[in-house]
Amino acid sequence: MHKDLTTGQLICQKNPNQIPTPWYKVNLILEDETNEMNALIIGKCGEKLFGMPCKDLVVNQRLVEQ
Repeated sequence: MHKDLTTGQLICQKNPNQIPTPWYKVNLILEDETNEMNALIIGKCGEKLFGMPCKDLVVNQRLVEQ
């Protein structure tokens, strides 16, 4: 992906007509009194955790730039 300098949109280098689709990548630190561990949640698992597709979350929060 690269950013189009005229529009600011992210463009796929292999297929410039493709529109990027937002998807989840959530880094977590899970901790209790005895230890902590890192976890990564991506894609469909993120949709289940938040109860909505990432695209809906981005549009609802108006985070289109992110």
